[in-house]
Amino acid sequence: MGMLAAIRFKLMFAWVAFLRRFLSYASGNSVASRTVYFLHPAIARQKAAFVDGLNAVLNDAGIADSAWRRHKNLVGVTRLQGSYYSQSDTTWIRQ
Repeated sequence: MGMLAAIRFKLMFAWVAFLRRFLSYASGNSVASRTVYFLHPAIARQKAAFVDGLNAVLNDAGIADSAWRRHKNLVGVTRLQGSYYSQSDTTWIRQ
């Protein structure tokens, strides 16, 4: 992992911690789904392989692009939820 990728990875975890601390669970998921992928170090490199693989199977660029957007959103939500699950404090479950 390069230096820039390591910095982006740490910024991603700091951003997720900020969202977790200051937003409700539902709001945090919404914001994370739209923002976390900007900080994810490997997501840009994955797009070509992801879209090419779907296009090879489906032959529909619209479906491939839609699936890519859903995948990016899922990455953001997964990172946020992972930060909740890694805490020893479980008060967030009530949200």
